[in-house]
Amino acid sequence: MNKFLTFISVILLHLILSQFLPWWNIIPAAMIPVFFLERKASGSFWWPFIGILLCWGVWILWLDSSSGFHLSDKIAGLLNLAAPFAYLLACIAGGLVAGLSGLFIYLLKGVFEKSK
Repeated sequence: MNKFLTFISVILLHLILSQFLPWWNIIPAAMIPVFFLERKASGSFWWPFIGILLCWGVWILWLDSSSGFHLSDKIAGLLNLAAPFAYLLACIAGGLVAGLSGLFIYLLKGVFEKSK
């Protein structure tokens, strides 16, 4: 249950924070649920990674479909990639930032718990 709760909280917190902060809001959105809910190092990386990857993937497809997929064609042309690979690259980059920040706060919490 904690795993699913971590996954959902990362997504919901990211959607709320994205109304006020730029793209880097995924860092606190991953750190806060992991700090309070996650009990394993692997889960502290993978659940924020998958949550942001899926959230950004859906968001990119929704925004790009509303523009008629013109923006993705231009970005894919700049990067010499097909449009799906440009989507995947952005989603993986966001997922890595979220996953590493979740792992960071988990390991930092472990350092302070052991020092007591």
